[in-house]
Amino acid sequence: MNHAYTGSTSHASPDLADMFQIPSHKDVLIPTAEASPPPLPYSWEFCSANTFVCNDFTVSAQSLREQVMDIVRKSPADISCHSEWQFTGTCYPQQVKTVFQVSIFNTGTKAGQKNSCLLEMQLQEGDRVAFQGLCSYVQSQANLAYAFADEWGFDEVQGLESNWDKGYQHRSFAPPPLPSSLLAKMEQMDMAALPFMDTSKNCLVDILMENASSAFVDVRRTGWQELAKATEDENTAEALLQTSVNDEECISFGAKVLREDSTCELTADTQRCVLKTLLNIALTRDTDARRKISALKEEISKFAEDTHKHSVETRSTAMQLIRTLAPPLPTR
Repeated sequence: MNHAYTGSTSHASPDLADMFQIPSHKDVLIPTAEASPPPLPYSWEFCSANTFVCNDFTVSAQSLREQVMDIVRKSPADISCHSEWQFTGTCYPQQVKTVFQVSIFNTGTKAGQKNSCLLEMQLQEGDRVAFQGLCSYVQSQANLAYAFADEWGFDEVQGLESNWDKGYQHRSFAPPPLPSSLLAKMEQMDMAALPFMDTSKNCLVDILMENASSAFVDVRRTGWQELAKATEDENTAEALLQTSVNDEECISFGAKVLREDSTCELTADTQRCVLKTLLNIALTRDTDARRKISALKEEISKFAEDTHKHSVETRSTAMQLIRTLAPPLPTR
């Protein structure tokens, strides 16, 4: 049986958390049946490049596990514990579902101190750049060193602590800047005259809406994922309200997705992106759009209340949406 651990998130508010009784990680008891980590099941050559040892060999494997789980949980990420010495983390940088596995093993050939152990982080799906940033953050905060730096022939990275002076947040890949030669040519062109630059047609929003209404679940998930990111810009959110596919608008499409059975992992993640898109729309204060979204309160509340079926990210987004739609308290 898996043991679920919930992550923190900036979206949740204390009053709503109390209302829906979101369990805190402090209330979860971690089993300690296994006294020490298992041996490394494969040769070091097959380990992830993100395999570490703790610089302080007085730290026990249990303490290191607790510390790393706490760092990952607060990044924020959902945590699912598969065994005493292995857990899976799930985070959503730029709305992209990113899943990784953390395992702890005996050091084997690296053994020399009583409490020494290996900590391996492996990406399973999602944003590799954001995952690598999280690995670096965990390495810095937990005082870790690369386990096989000598074997791989590279020097230990110094000064990791200074990279996080301004705090941590999941960072995704940013496209490289355009070449200067291309920028010079673009300056000489009348970009507004090009058909694909006609912003009045909201070409990007039209494309994303087509994808979001697709019959193919993977295409639909990608469409809503991109809408969840794009509508963080208020102008894009307003443009989306003017777009329809076969005379059906985005809120109607979103309602259908929220009513679907979320046993499919892709569907569950699509619902998370739908809720985020609806939240972005609700924040525009468009009266008609808010009225339509308010009609979905029953569906939205189910996502906020179900602590076993939905991720913390999904639940907190649903709760923030409910709070955004709530009428203001009367003034005295």
